[in-house]
Amino acid sequence: HGHAGNKAGVLEEADAFYQFGYATCMIDFRNHGNSRGTSCTIGYKESADVKAAYDFIEAKGEKNIVLYGISMGAATVMKAMVDYDLHPSKLILEMPFGTLTDAVKGRIKMMGLPEQPFAPLLTFWGGAENGIWAFGLKPIEYAKEISTPTLLQWGKEDNRVTANETATIFTNLASKEKQLIEYDSSGHQSLLHNEHDKWMQSVSHFLENQ
Repeated sequence: HGHAGNKAGVLEEADAFYQFGYATCMIDFRNHGNSRGTSCTIGYKESADVKAAYDFIEAKGEKNIVLYGISMGAATVMKAMVDYDLHPSKLILEMPFGTLTDAVKGRIKMMGLPEQPFAPLLTFWGGAENGIWAFGLKPIEYAKEISTPTLLQWGKEDNRVTANETATIFTNLASKEKQLIEYDSSGHQSLLHNEHDKWMQSVSHFLENQ
């Protein structure tokens, strides 16, 4: 799920995966939903939550693991794969930001404020408050180490994640089996909910043919 969301926000997607024949494990990131915690690091420390969920499923003997994330969740999945050398069968990413600074720029733009000096200042301040180097959170760089078959999806009306961020992530992905699907009528939202038929077709095709 994305920032300030929870697993209930992706129930529609979970049901779709169930229709495709997959069991689904859903989590609330720390300080989200029913999980404990007092802070959110927009994926930096939350990558450990992805690792914990992955280990839980792997311990049950499951070999065909697909990781799915939307927005902050997608960026967090990418960081977890690099941090912990995870090897899922497939990867589905929706609207990951290029860098944390880019994510802050997206928020600032929605507020009608100038990117400079607010974006770097807020990135630094947020990182300092949480004891992390926030400028180091860069999915565009993680992509270079991800060789898993990957489906990357993005809405052309997204006002938070830019076309350039998406294109850079896709270009940088080390996977030889990768697809980029763009949704003409969607913004930074549930692509499945907004363009249901296209999402179902794109995701089912990816899961069946990779």
